[in-house]
Amino acid sequence: MRKLLFRDVEIESLKRELWMSENKQSRMTLVTGRSGVGKTLLAISVTEKATRLYFNLTDRPDKMMMSSFIEQVRLRLDAYVPQTVKTIPDLISFLFDLSQRKSFTLILDRFDEYVAKDMDACGELRKKWDETRFEGRLNLVVITRNPFVNRKLFSLYGSPFLNSLDCTILLKPFTSSQMKSITSFDGKPLKGEDLLALCMATGGLPELVDHCLSHGLLTKDAILEDFFSEDSVMIRYGEKMLSRILGRSREVYLSILMLVATGHLTQADIQSRIGGSNVGGHLLKLETEYGLLTKKRPLLASEDSRNVVRFSITDDFMLFWLRYVEGAREDYDTFRYDAMLENAKKDFKEFSKEPLRRYFTRILSEQQPSLEIGGDWKSGEAFDIDILALDRAAGKALVVDVEHDAGAFNKKAFLEKVSSLRNGSLKGLQIDSRLFTVADM
Repeated sequence: MRKLLFRDVEIESLKRELWMSENKQSRMTLVTGRSGVGKTLLAISVTEKATRLYFNLTDRPDKMMMSSFIEQVRLRLDAYVPQTVKTIPDLISFLFDLSQRKSFTLILDRFDEYVAKDMDACGELRKKWDETRFEGRLNLVVITRNPFVNRKLFSLYGSPFLNSLDCTILLKPFTSSQMKSITSFDGKPLKGEDLLALCMATGGLPELVDHCLSHGLLTKDAILEDFFSEDSVMIRYGEKMLSRILGRSREVYLSILMLVATGHLTQADIQSRIGGSNVGGHLLKLETEYGLLTKKRPLLASEDSRNVVRFSITDDFMLFWLRYVEGAREDYDTFRYDAMLENAKKDFKEFSKEPLRRYFTRILSEQQPSLEIGGDWKSGEAFDIDILALDRAAGKALVVDVEHDAGAFNKKAFLEKVSSLRNGSLKGLQIDSRLFTVADM
């Protein structure tokens, strides 16, 4: 089983809920987060020694899943499931009742994907949960990844499980500080392009970071060569991640993602490049339901400034995957992995600016949570500030230009931008201007 890195707080939370369910009453825990952050591994690891049922609510037919789940109940709980239990919601309700006589853990993985097809069943499950929870000894762990469905299940007025959760664990990719603490074989921290390649190729996703660590992929060349190999775990992971984008509009979603990944960041620009069709609904879904896009506005812009809103690919891994896998679809489909690798190596310096900007933005935010941090730009003007950090209480501002190396730094243009801010939006603040490069990682 993979090692759980940087999850001490979450492990203790799940251990506490397990103890409470065994000694007090039934408990419901939500473990949520995007694909690859280790939700299932966390839940399985913490409950490894407990009496446990694990229901993976996949896309298999219900009849097949029911047969497998009932066999688990028979073997692990030594319990007979009556023939009147015909559906998965029936079986879950039966287990709620059973928990009043037996103490056990029930993990419902991909619960959001399953109930999205039949939200009505949740109402009956909630009723049964309320009837049994105080006399029961069930450690119920619900695993989801879709924030949109989460809100419909647990947060919105009228949600079937509103106010039912005893504990919520939101798992995220590893932070920049955590990635920085990963060491090489000789115990020295990864630095420079090696650390940058690890961040770009994994996006800090524990599943992919673990793959690199367990296979000794701790240099830039080793990471890229593994990424663009015939049996690449990381290429397949990207395919799996995008498989959630279903329906007749799949091609539109992929077109939008590719445009954003290649620098077309505004809604107007995106619409003009895919035939003028309104893409507002697609952008909203990619942002709120799939979590693949993030909407940003300049740090110094007013809230009603719509014409300066930009979209970005949410994480480094998907940005890299879209540019060098989906963007090289012909090479990928004809198994020309060597050509894909060569292209990624050739573009490494130029492409690295955005992942570097994200890395340093996260580091600043993690070190000083009180800072207002973002970028700044103006619609239709060549005025981009890579990182702007404000400490209004102290009257200070940090303005940063991010480049792969000092050779790419245009000092004159950058100082002109700083001067414009000093005499304009940031007048009266003490401004510190910096250059961050890969050497500063």
